[in-house]
Order: sequence, then structure tokens, then C-alpha cells
Amino acid sequence: MKIRVLSRSDAEWSGRNDGAQNRARFSKNVNPALHPPQHPLDVHRSVTAAKLNRILARPFLFACTPSHVDGVYCLARSRTDISLLASAAADGELKLWHLPTHSPRFQLTCTPPAFVRGVTFSHDSRRILFCTDAKLVHSANVHADYEQQPALKSQLHNYQANAGPLAAIHAHYAQPQFATASSVVQIWHETRSAPIQTLSTTIDSLHCVQWNPVETSILASAASDRSIVLYDVRAKLPVRSLVLKMRTNDISWNPIEPFNFVTANDDHNCYTYDMRKLTSKGALTVHKDHTAAVMSVDFSPTGQEFVTGSYDKTIRIFPYTAGRSREIYHTKRMQRVFAVSFSLDASYLISGSDDGDVRVWKSDRSRPLKPLFAAEREKVHMSDKLIERYQGLPEVRRIAKKRHVPAHVRSMQLTKSIIKKSAQRKERNVRRHTAADKRPKKVTEREKNIVRELE
Repeated sequence: MKIRVLSRSDAEWSGRNDGAQNRARFSKNVNPALHPPQHPLDVHRSVTAAKLNRILARPFLFACTPSHVDGVYCLARSRTDISLLASAAADGELKLWHLPTHSPRFQLTCTPPAFVRGVTFSHDSRRILFCTDAKLVHSANVHADYEQQPALKSQLHNYQANAGPLAAIHAHYAQPQFATASSVVQIWHETRSAPIQTLSTTIDSLHCVQWNPVETSILASAASDRSIVLYDVRAKLPVRSLVLKMRTNDISWNPIEPFNFVTANDDHNCYTYDMRKLTSKGALTVHKDHTAAVMSVDFSPTGQEFVTGSYDKTIRIFPYTAGRSREIYHTKRMQRVFAVSFSLDASYLISGSDDGDVRVWKSDRSRPLKPLFAAEREKVHMSDKLIERYQGLPEVRRIAKKRHVPAHVRSMQLTKSIIKKSAQRKERNVRRHTAADKRPKKVTEREKNIVRELE
């Protein structure tokens, strides 16, 4: 009996024996059950990725201990060391935190004890400068061992101001200079005991001052008369002034687009302005979501988003060009947030609140902190892209956009919604029952907050 056997060589079938120039053959199973349509498959994967983001969300990392006795009202990050952060409280206590160990490197109490209104690192981050209500600017060495040598605490270098209680301080980004705000803006050199320049205005008091990180001769300040004033130290005079309906509490410059800055306002909103055209089209973007006054704002080093702290006891992260926040952080114990800051690598947020705690959060709530393998990084990247691509679908949006908020925030959101609808209804009725030649001009949302511009 003759038997014929089928015998095939894998190397011959795959083409490996045909030479280096020939393309290899690949097998494919054409069973339709193994190849579902790509769009439904990606939608299913995006829903799964959105669910995993919610499940793995653990934004709060730790609170630095021991905490301040009084409320934390100002924070400053080092410009050269990602692990260092300075915080100051209302009782005059300053702490330099080493974030990896969650503990302070040293702590100081200014003499005489007074409310610390502002803190900043010098241009080279070797010194910490902080100002108080006692008209003094204190300078502390970052590398000094104040805990082992207590005598150094009484030898801090001080600058005496004569313009009134100091409300804010900010160091120059390139030179050993810093600016203080009181009834006037004064420019100081770190080696001089008196200000080298005074930028006077007709304003009674200023409570915020910020140097531009790129255009280093430009600085912005916020005043008690609801105005934002831009200065050019080369001209020694205010360049422009913008008067708003409500007071501005804080200002932060965009480090990537140096002509843009964002303001934290008492009307529960943040506004992004272009200093080249403040009133031609109003604000570039109106950022809404808070239900109380926004007390602090800080831009990410990437320039793509910023973080805000509010009187409503929440922290929010806004994309730079978006009108609504992408994240809201809160805890049961956290009280009103008066200071916020991004870390130097934009991976973490730091907040200081009225309960005396300095808290550290993740800027991406579900991103793991451990080093990732290449496959893990690819998986995270693919999940983010799927959510971004299908974020408009109801089943994805319902999961990705949902955020649980405190009861008092939810109640205030409902109240604000009723007030907004009532105002819109009134405006429609007024326009409907007014003659065409007497109807008031429509004012856009970006222009409503502006009263006038002074040059």
C-alpha cells in the first residue's frame, strides 16, 4: 500500500529561503469573529480606559508634618531644586520643606512676630525672601543649618521698608533683585539696604506683584481699587492699567507665552489677558467653575495649564485655553485655600490652606508614580488618546467628566445657575420690549468684567 504524506518546510513557506530581498509571508485568520469593526472596538476600549482612570484616581499624596500652627497664606517653590518648597503662616513662621521626606529642613519665626504676606526664592534659589506687616523683608540662607546653630536665627539679614506694611514680594528671574508691594512698588537689590527704584502710582495700596519670567523688565501688580497695573522698570512708570469690576487677588504669568497672564478674581472666575491688547477684545478666556472668590493661581512650568485655590475650599486645574476646569480636588478637613503652586516638573501640586496644612497632590490623578516600563508607558499613552478622541460620546463623557463635589459647592452651583438664568431672562425681556434705537449694546462675557483701561 502506497501512502503519500504532505510535508512542507516552514522556512520554505515563509520565504526565508528565497533570499534577503524577498518579503516574508504572514498568515492571517480571516474569521470575522476575530476581527470586529475598529470603531466599536475603540469605543469599548475608551470606555474601559475612562473607567480605569476613575478607579485608579488617587490624587492626594500626603500632608507635610508637622503642620503650621496658623493658616498658610503663601507658598514658593525653588527655581533650581524640585524638592524644596517654602511656606509661611499668619503667625510669622516660615518653613523650608524637603518634600521627599515630608518634613521641614528648618523653620524660622520672624522678629518681631508679624503676619507673613509673601515669600519667594531669590533668582539663584540660594536665599528665601519673605515680607511681613512689620515693614521688614527677611532673608534666610537655604543651605544654613538653623536647627543645629540656633544663633543664626537672630542674624537674618533684614531690609527696612518705609512705604508702609508690605503686602507682597517677588524675586527677579535673572538678577539679584526683588520687588515689594505696599502703597508703591519698590525695586530692591539684595546687596543694598534701601530700594533702588520706586514705581509710584495714585493707588492707595497694592497686594500682589509678579515679575515676567521672560520679559524680565516687565512686572504686574494688583491693587485695592480693583485695578491691574503693568510696569516697565526701564520707563520707571506704569505702562498700562486695567480697572475691573471686582478685585484681583493674584496674578501669574505664562512662562511659555510671556505676553499672557492669568488673574484670580473675587467674582469666582479667572481671566486670561494679553498685555498687548487688554481691552480690544476683553479677556482671551474666562475660566469658570469656582463658587467663591479665587485666592491664588499658579501656572504650570509647561504653560499648558494652571492651578487655582479658592475660598470654596477646593483646588481646580484649568487647561490654559479652556473655560472649564478638568479637575477638582478637595478633602473633608481642608479649609479655605489661600496658596497653590505647581512643582518644578509639573507633576505635583502644593496647596496651603486655612487649617495650617501644606498638602501635596498629583497633577494627573490616575498616573502612577513608579517608573514605567515601555509597554506600560505605551498603554497609558494609548488610553489617554482614546479618551481624548472619543470624549464627545455620551458613554465616555458621562464617566470621564463626572466629578464628586462637596455639598456646599453643589448647593452654590445650583444657586448660581438660577441667578444666571434669571439675569439672562431679564436681559432678553429688556431687549425685546425696548425700541431698536435704544437697545443696550450686547456685551460679551469676556468684556463684562472690564470697567476701563488707563494708559
